[in-house]
Amino acid sequence: MIRLKLAVAALAGIAALVTGAAAQTVSIVVIGDSNVAGTGVSAEDRYPSQLEAALRAKGLDVRVSNQGINGEISSATASRAGWIGSGTDIVVYWNGCQNDRRLGYSLDACAANGRNTAEAMRAKGIAFYGIRAPVHSLQMHRNPSMTLGGSGRTMDFRDGRGPVPDGHFNRAGYAQILKGTLGPIQKMVIEVQKK
Repeated sequence: MIRLKLAVAALAGIAALVTGAAAQTVSIVVIGDSNVAGTGVSAEDRYPSQLEAALRAKGLDVRVSNQGINGEISSATASRAGWIGSGTDIVVYWNGCQNDRRLGYSLDACAANGRNTAEAMRAKGIAFYGIRAPVHSLQMHRNPSMTLGGSGRTMDFRDGRGPVPDGHFNRAGYAQILKGTLGPIQKMVIEVQKK
């Protein structure tokens, strides 16, 4: 009887170890410009927060970190991404290139920075997802139903244009981005959990 109790206890311990390993939290870093930072909206309305909530609603154990910086150009985003370490499982990269364009940098260079970041992450064994067209486009920032400008908010770039409708996303805009990215990122999370 004592042996049977010991065997049951040992099996329970092994089951707990296996369950603990399977329940490891997947770490996701979303890095980029104001699209990621969520300029003008509450923390729960920002894309990284919506992504985390949606993945958890699907029963996935994830932690999503918002590493967005307002006004950041793509070379700076790529440079910061280079510091991401092995504790991260997935990097979601989103730099809309508008800061590059506004400051006179080429869109080709912006795209190259995204590709270089993808290569650097994969070399570290980190899964990579880049948010770009058709999931994200400049036209979306001109859609009043998806932006803060639709509610009358303006911004002044100090470049002679004066106040213009704010093209930063509102909750609905971020929800649209989530709709286009959730499926692929969910698959990545499941793949990470299988390892």
